[in-house]
Amino acid sequence: MPLSVFIRSDDDFLSARIWIPKRSRGEGLVFCHGWGGGAQYDDLLEALAGRGYTTLRFDQRGYGSSTGKADLSLWAQDMATCAGALGEAVRRVWAAGQSTGGARALIAAACHECFSGAISIVPFCSLERIIQDNKNARPVLEEHFGLLQEKHFRAADRMNYPAASCGVSPRNSSSLSQQAAGN
Repeated sequence: MPLSVFIRSDDDFLSARIWIPKRSRGEGLVFCHGWGGGAQYDDLLEALAGRGYTTLRFDQRGYGSSTGKADLSLWAQDMATCAGALGEAVRRVWAAGQSTGGARALIAAACHECFSGAISIVPFCSLERIIQDNKNARPVLEEHFGLLQEKHFRAADRMNYPAASCGVSPRNSSSLSQQAAGN
């Protein structure tokens, strides 16, 4: 049974659920949802806890019981904050997510040294491409994030995300597109 907690990130509080394994392997996973939330992955997170992983799923700002306004440019930072909340319970933490959260997991793992790597389930390549492919995407996104701005497009473009814009010491100076290509 997961623990329900709130994790402070800047001036906001992120609603989170943590599954603690009976016998820990010393590794954890922070799961980031897509546009629609992430509760549909609770069974996966529970199963991983059954295999020794400490797992955490949180609601981004403006989603679920989390406070604040949704801001795509803060998702990777909030993932790192949640990884920090696992504290000394784990030696290694993986960033994971689905769709928008999958793209953010890749960026979080590239930009924040607290992550050992990323597990990305059906991430998108760019916000521009999502809007081109799905005529309903812009209204749905603007309902969550307000009028889409350049910062949203930059934050969502995982294939050209410059490591220097991570806001922290990046793991290296290459872009995610170079990392994805194996260069």
